Amino acid sequence: MEAPTLSRAEDEALRSAFEAFDIDQSGSIEFGELHAVFKLLGLTLSDDEVAQQFKKMDGDGSRSIDWPEFLLMYRSIKAQHTCTPQSAAAILSKSPGSRSLHEVQRLTTFLRQEVAFFAGCTPAMVTEVRGGAPDPDEVKQAWPAA
Repeated sequence: MEAPTLSRAEDEALRSAFEAFDIDQSGSIEFGELHAVFKLLGLTLSDDEVAQQFKKMDGDGSRSIDWPEFLLMYRSIKAQHTCTPQSAAAILSKSPGSRSLHEVQRLTTFLRQEVAFFAGCTPAMVTEVRGGAPDPDEVKQAWPAA
């Protein structure tokens, strides 16, 4: 999966987060700083759980997370949770029983974001746009609960 690109605003927000997590302003995030951030975020993780996350992020084994590692970690997480129209189509093309829970979650998030506009549409809005009464059978098919 290709790493997602970041918007300027997203990059600035991520840099600000990195600087905030780097409590001692050393240019990297150490284990204690990561643990403190998780606590501030309300995540009650054991030392072992934090250590597991830290190891995943510390790609070069330097016992600190620098900006490129932080950026790589963020892009990896974003890629795992991002669903493009192409990946949505690929998920939908699978038989329902072969879709993983993670795929269903990604697809659901995608549909909520992409279809948010249509979620607020009502039969009355369609009638107004059409300039007349909609076909009752069409309304029943589109909105069974209507």
